[in-house]
Amino acid sequence: MSKKLLNEIHRFQELAGINNEMRVGPDGSLMSDEEAVNKAFEGATNSLGKIINALHKNPSYTRAKDALKLWIKSVSEKLDISPESVPTDNLAFTGRYPAFQAIPMIKQIFVGLISGNEDELAEEDDYDMGTPSGDTDAMNIAEDDFSATMDAVDKDPVT
Repeated sequence: MSKKLLNEIHRFQELAGINNEMRVGPDGSLMSDEEAVNKAFEGATNSLGKIINALHKNPSYTRAKDALKLWIKSVSEKLDISPESVPTDNLAFTGRYPAFQAIPMIKQIFVGLISGNEDELAEEDDYDMGTPSGDTDAMNIAEDDFSATMDAVDKDPVT
């Protein structure tokens, strides 16, 4: 689209009281912000997972940081937001968490950016990491599995 046409669209949106761009799905219906982010992440989640897991193993890994910048740029372009507006200092991007925990956090960051709620971007404490606390059945099962593994290693050590 030409710059002139985009400016005209934005002007009409302002006149109509619509501040955010409306996103249209493949079937012609309006998409929510979450759907738009999920659509932008399609085909890019696997590479993001690899990048985040690499940073989780070594937070100073330069190639992973560069790949993350390129990934952010690519997804930002799909969502029509500025890559500079993405808060890369958020813990989700630093490698503090493995990919299965960081990706939902990153999706929420992008949803906040496209919906215009940048002031209300979720913080670390706003996410349910799914980690059980205390003595639960899940923890007992994990401990039993680990004990069985250690017993097998003790009985037949690898030399």
